[in-house]
Amino acid sequence: MLGANKSRGEISIRSVISLVILFALIHGSVKVAPLYLKYYFFRNAVREYSKSAETTDNSQVLQDVLAKARELDLPVTEKNVEMERVRGESFRIQVRYTIEVKFLWGFYRQFDFNCEGKTLFAGH
Repeated sequence: MLGANKSRGEISIRSVISLVILFALIHGSVKVAPLYLKYYFFRNAVREYSKSAETTDNSQVLQDVLAKARELDLPVTEKNVEMERVRGESFRIQVRYTIEVKFLWGFYRQFDFNCEGKTLFAGH
């Protein structure tokens, strides 16, 4: 038997590699999961703001979007927000932002997010 000659307490190379991979997966999850959780909350807020656009002007919608982004600590500015209003018919808002994450060993990755809300006003 191959394992019979190993002394007690020895760790195989396979075990070390497995632990390193497990650690990397956990580390990646801890870094990335909060980004997607914030995205989910922000996306839902953007959709709600688009629904209220029938009774709210563009500047108020923009203020609400930027306030929510600050609350969630997202890198969103006016430049990231696009709004289109067809008078009396519809409203569309799109917010794009990028977050760069540093992982172990100096590895960086950019995550691009896109939140969109569309609303047709009553009667259309």
